Amino acid sequence: MSLFDHHQLKEENGELVVYLYVNPATVEFSKELGEVQLKDHSEVREEAERYVITHSLFRVKTVKVVVGSFIVVSFLFSDINSKAEASTTNAIVATSQIESYPTLFINGQRITQLQQPAILMNRTIYVPLREITETLGGTIWRDTRTNTTGIEINGTTISFVVGSNSARVNGQVVPMTNSIILNGRTMIPVRFLGDSLGMTIERDARANTVGLSEKSSQTGNSSTYTVVAGDTLSTIASRFNTTVATLRQANNLTSDVIFVGQVLKVTETSSPSSTQPTSTPTTYTVVSGDTLSGIASRFNTTAAALRQANNLTSDMIFVGQVLTINGTSTPSNSQATSTTAYTVVAGDTLFLIANRFNTTVNALRQANNLTSDTIRVGQVLTIPSAGGTPSNNQAVTKTETTHTVRSGDTMWGISLQYGIPFNELLSFNNMSDRSTLSVGQTIRVPVYHVPIRPVVSERHGELLDWWTEARYVFSTGKVATITDFDTGRTFQVRHTMGGNHADSEPLTARDAQIMREIWGGSYSWTPRAIIVEVDGRKLAAAMHSFPHGDQVIRDNNYNGHFCIHFLNSQRHNDGQVQESMQTQVIRAAGR
Repeated sequence: MSLFDHHQLKEENGELVVYLYVNPATVEFSKELGEVQLKDHSEVREEAERYVITHSLFRVKTVKVVVGSFIVVSFLFSDINSKAEASTTNAIVATSQIESYPTLFINGQRITQLQQPAILMNRTIYVPLREITETLGGTIWRDTRTNTTGIEINGTTISFVVGSNSARVNGQVVPMTNSIILNGRTMIPVRFLGDSLGMTIERDARANTVGLSEKSSQTGNSSTYTVVAGDTLSTIASRFNTTVATLRQANNLTSDVIFVGQVLKVTETSSPSSTQPTSTPTTYTVVSGDTLSGIASRFNTTAAALRQANNLTSDMIFVGQVLTINGTSTPSNSQATSTTAYTVVAGDTLFLIANRFNTTVNALRQANNLTSDTIRVGQVLTIPSAGGTPSNNQAVTKTETTHTVRSGDTMWGISLQYGIPFNELLSFNNMSDRSTLSVGQTIRVPVYHVPIRPVVSERHGELLDWWTEARYVFSTGKVATITDFDTGRTFQVRHTMGGNHADSEPLTARDAQIMREIWGGSYSWTPRAIIVEVDGRKLAAAMHSFPHGDQVIRDNNYNGHFCIHFLNSQRHNDGQVQESMQTQVIRAAGR
């Protein structure tokens, strides 16, 4: 039972004083206080300090303890104020501490107009408090006397001191991961915010997205669906036996554009469409944006069944991983069945689709009344009856090998040796960057087999998706020959770092000089189309030449690294796809 049952703030002689009223139920302690009267009492002080911190009363100068109508103890609490200021000061972080910029969705809508985007730092996602509060229709306030920040959204009140590890939600004290200050803006952990508001939090680490949405009552025919790579409103509407117009209206969409990781409200007229049950297990290759629950939903099975069928100990899956599906029916997605319709996704060409379905370009043109080979993402094509199931040899496959740890080995070194992203190798082995290795330990290593894609001509490169293909072909540590698409000049580089794209460095000072000459005599941020030749393959890509950030190679007369982008790769600073880079990638592929 708390010693104090309420408090009162008063301003006296220009200073803030808090009166703490002793709970009458603590009669025995009250008598003790009466006996000590104005003498300092350590237990009372500790209780008072705990009360002040819990109620965020950090600006008070003096605390007076009241029993009945008598002030029995008085403390100076100027040190508590300094604790609050120290808490806020310690909460200030630098942009260099940011790990990535997740894409934020609220109630299925992608939030793009944030002055300060969401960030991932220390495995916690933070969102800007003021902008998110206003987006959710709430109000924000700040009490400078107590150094407290508060918001009110849909009847829920949250207050806290920036940097503190506790908050008050509707008057109740709850723990929270410390809020922070970034670029002068208060950032709050998205999970704490969602839990406090009773919202559903959807996190897709592969697609680097996070979503906040109102929890569904799960009544009637309303449910939610998380968009995965290759989805369109049309295919989703077909899968749930509804219409595109209904989906737009339910999700307040102004166009048919949707994004991987976006959570859509789906109003079904019936269950998602399916074919007759099959007793024969099938396989599915994980793509960017997939989750175990999403795949389970698509194949009319459960995440638990998928875990059991694939000997998984968690819901963690990886791009390119081949899963055994023991579903009750085949998926409604046309790309995974022998149906006569196919939805165009990024990187597709008529030639690729014809190969995939064992048909010809002319047959596709004729079946779809096309006058050219131009197609667009989201376009639904009719596949001629002569075509069959998509050819399996077009899919990225994944196997596994093992590495026995030797003296001097590190996980970073092993990741370079096998061409696997460092973080993926850690996750694949249920390890963190703090895990240690021991000699003789067995490390599981995923091996990706990326098929060679057709090219438009000898001059052009394969168009490989960065997340599922290119980063496993041009992996960290590899040396490649770069050919400038417009001038034909070549130089060599090494892929030295980077996760969202390939951060690379010129191999020698001569290579750096050739780069400078290609860009007109000075390094530049302007993207150019390039061909990356590595391991006998030619890949379509784009790069700028401006040196920035960290470097690994020290004797190349180039202070930093530059960025090489592939299809769908992203910037590191904000996690967004750079359109000017993608335009040059497409040029290099001849699309």
